[in-house]
Amino acid sequence: FWDQYSVAIHSRTSLSDAEKLAYLRTSLSGGPAKTVIEGLQSSDHYDEAIQTLKARYNRPRLVHQTHVRLIAEAPTLKDGSGRELRKLHDTVQQHLRALKAMGHEPSGAFIT
Repeated sequence: FWDQYSVAIHSRTSLSDAEKLAYLRTSLSGGPAKTVIEGLQSSDHYDEAIQTLKARYNRPRLVHQTHVRLIAEAPTLKDGSGRELRKLHDTVQQHLRALKAMGHEPSGAFIT
């Protein structure tokens, strides 16, 4: 979320902090993260909102562990069909790409 929001909104100098805060609220609508910044209303609180969200959700170790767990818990092939194999491949590749993007190059031993 942060990477996309940062490129689209946060790093844009043409937007005021009030506009950025409004975009942030809209982006978080309906989710639990919105309650984290609930009391921060004015543009003076935009930086505080960002820091509060980062303090709550920027947990790279937890994200890494989750990706590894999801690879390990990938569903087994029941009938060995091409469709199941493609789904397994796509799932594993998704998590491997995410780990690589985080700077963690999964080793061959781990994958095996």
